[in-house]
Amino acid sequence: MPNPFARRPVNTSQSAPTERKGMDPVPEAYAGFNLPYRGVQMHGVEPTADPVATPGYPDKDVVVYEDEVPEPEPVPVRVVNREARFRRTWKADSKLYAYNAGQAFQLLPREENRVKAVVTNFNTTYEALIGASEQMADWLGGYPIGTRASSPELNTTEEIYVLIPTPAAVDVRIGYIAEYEVPIPDDE
Repeated sequence: MPNPFARRPVNTSQSAPTERKGMDPVPEAYAGFNLPYRGVQMHGVEPTADPVATPGYPDKDVVVYEDEVPEPEPVPVRVVNREARFRRTWKADSKLYAYNAGQAFQLLPREENRVKAVVTNFNTTYEALIGASEQMADWLGGYPIGTRASSPELNTTEEIYVLIPTPAAVDVRIGYIAEYEVPIPDDE
């Protein structure tokens, strides 16, 4: 039995040729023809220089246009919109609310000229809930305002109600800042 640890003669490799041959350049243009939207394939239709006339149509390209209809004179219009002449003003207020067995309080009434409002809970202990109605200002539909926090901007003209959901030992101060659009009379 031959010894597996014995050295055997190993074939030595020949040195690699150092001369390298480059590839032929690839032309960037099509060899032959190129049909627009079809490429170089014929798809069974040979291109012709002179297309065959379609039966039933005249050979000449005569285009008949309809007469141009004159447009009527423009009517002068004065553009009037709600924001034509107004100024913006704001109002801030805060009120003390006591826990009233889950009864919501109206913080802001419905006002057509109110643009936005931000409600702030100034209390450090009790959370408040706000909603668009007494029924919406509860745990199911009310937006929670944490302690010492404010709501996002409320872009509404509807009422805003506040609910103190937990029995509070002290009154809870809830404040708001509202922005209004006040129309400017034309005589100013």
